[in-house]
Amino acid sequence: LYKAYRAIPQPRPKYLENQPIRELMHRLSIVEYKDERTMQRYLSLVDDMLAADIPMTRSEWNSAMSFAGRYLRKIGDVQVETATQIWLRMEKEAGLSSSAATFSILFDVATKAGKFALADIVVKEMMQRGIEPNRHFRTNIIYCHGLKRDGAAVRKAYQDFVDAGEIIDTLVLNCVIASLINAGEPSAAEYIFEKMKTLGTENTTAAKIKGWKAQRHLGRVLDQAGRKLRKEPERRVVVQNVTPITPNLHTYRLLIKYHAHESGNIDRISELLDEMQQYGIHIHGSIFYQIIRGFSIHGGIRYSSWNKKRLDSFWEIFCQFVERDKETEQKHGDWISEEDRGCYLSASMVKTVLNAYLKVTGPENTRKMWQEIKEIWKPNEQDEEAVNTGLEYALG
Repeated sequence: LYKAYRAIPQPRPKYLENQPIRELMHRLSIVEYKDERTMQRYLSLVDDMLAADIPMTRSEWNSAMSFAGRYLRKIGDVQVETATQIWLRMEKEAGLSSSAATFSILFDVATKAGKFALADIVVKEMMQRGIEPNRHFRTNIIYCHGLKRDGAAVRKAYQDFVDAGEIIDTLVLNCVIASLINAGEPSAAEYIFEKMKTLGTENTTAAKIKGWKAQRHLGRVLDQAGRKLRKEPERRVVVQNVTPITPNLHTYRLLIKYHAHESGNIDRISELLDEMQQYGIHIHGSIFYQIIRGFSIHGGIRYSSWNKKRLDSFWEIFCQFVERDKETEQKHGDWISEEDRGCYLSASMVKTVLNAYLKVTGPENTRKMWQEIKEIWKPNEQDEEAVNTGLEYALG
């Protein structure tokens, strides 16, 4: 779609009627994960719109802010500045006032960049304008307090979320778990996790949500339902009862990452992995990425549970999943969503595996592992060069 648009001569938007250009902007704004490629794609369209002097809607400006501020996993000063400049341009030049969604984006970007004073300014500005926080904003506030390492404030923000009449789902509870882990309260996070399993088992009427698009749609539906049913608790309970709150892939990934990177409790990781298979939860390659990365952190120490035997075991299980998912990857790898992908070999995964073996078993065995992996993986020239470079650097 974007290639077809780029084939139009400049000024491109002038050759399109209003409806197609709005649909194009909407389509390009909806992505599973924001990255540099999707950011540049969307912002190039924004540049074309501005150059052609075609007004943008508030929603389109919000999408531009979101891409500019969130295209990197680690948000820094540049992303905060760019998102802020787009916001100022929207209000001052385009003459559009901000919505709750606008402030939610600005707050999220400021928070994840660690600029808590700026985040407070965003909240004050929003309150002064009399704009009610939306569901996403309230969720961001929970996460913000986790980054501040304030467990009590996480609990209060969650209670405020409930008291505001918002509807709880798995995504919100995952946010609470992540926030409690960030706040240094993993036991409390595990408690929430166990409650999710119990309540999920008891609630047999909950809808089944599969895929990132369905999750995105659910979030929008719950935001609208929460606002409409603020003063109708009985109807809100009906909606709450059919809203999924069971642990999903993201829930397990949060806990596995914590135990792999911080606690070092490898037995708990094995339990969680077994649970995922028991409950039929889709196992994504990122689960094994986090586990194997744990060997680089905790391995190489005498009497550590993070030893060669356990590493070999996890690597073998991962390879079995790779074999299981091979057909799907070959047939649909180019268009299947990232969340729906299974386990597959990539340069980043192989580098993580080799770093783990280097830490646990030493250089000689690591080189041998690389030769074995190449036989299985059959990497292209670019991937092989990337792994070779990383390995030589690690070997010193």
